[in-house]
Amino acid sequence: MSCSDLGIKIAHNLNFHLSLSKACNYFFLKILIHRKDEKDKMNMYENETTTKLDGQKVHDAEEKSEICLQQDADENTEAKKEEFELQPKQIFQQIQSQYEAYAFASMIMASLPFPPLPVVVNCGEDMEDGMASSFDLTQQAIMADQANMSKTKKDDLLIMQKKIEILKNLHGKMQEHFQNAVRTACDNQQSIAQCTNTDEWIEKAYNIYTTNLRKYLLDCYPNCTSDMRFFPIGDVPADHVVMGHAKSHVQSMLLQENNFNEVNVSDGICSNLNTYSDVIHYYACDLGSLPK
Repeated sequence: MSCSDLGIKIAHNLNFHLSLSKACNYFFLKILIHRKDEKDKMNMYENETTTKLDGQKVHDAEEKSEICLQQDADENTEAKKEEFELQPKQIFQQIQSQYEAYAFASMIMASLPFPPLPVVVNCGEDMEDGMASSFDLTQQAIMADQANMSKTKKDDLLIMQKKIEILKNLHGKMQEHFQNAVRTACDNQQSIAQCTNTDEWIEKAYNIYTTNLRKYLLDCYPNCTSDMRFFPIGDVPADHVVMGHAKSHVQSMLLQENNFNEVNVSDGICSNLNTYSDVIHYYACDLGSLPK
């Protein structure tokens, strides 16, 4: 074999091996690509599966949330239904307790010897001075005191002792004031009515009432304002609520004196209470003439 033939053969073999190597490389490359495609497909499948699972979890969570919200709504509906069903009963109990509080306050006020006094109050946005009845103020003070749950029996006992002391002082001052008029009537051979039915005597009696009522409310009912002022006697109109309270109070006292038998007040004492001076005169004479 000549050198040229040998060279051709070697070159042919070399080309064959090169072709074989290329073929093998191409084959392995195809395998790698195939594996890569398979891996990508698996990853895509896993991703799709995970996405589906996540979506299912989200869907389940949403359904669970909707169920919880529905349960909460149902519970709220039931609670509101129960509240609505109990509301009339609660309103009735509240109204009943208010009536009882008003009745209790009215009972206390009916037993007190104070007449309705014209209290100075602030009215409207301009806070102008207005006139109110001390009966309203006293009633609210009694009701607020009954609602005070922080008091002890010792506190109630101390307050009761203060009340008794103030009422005794009121009775003593008014009795002394009345007895002075009686002595003046005897000395001057006048009637008691002539000596008591004067502006000076009525004004002094009025001051005794205002002083003791102020002390009674401020010392025994801490919820009352310390700025308690009263209008002069002559400032009370005949058609004011103070006059109405006075006539009603006198009527109740007359009923008690007559063992709650009906009294014709139109022809009795109430028909003579035409002015506020008449009211103070009646109350002062009635209290001052009582024995100790």
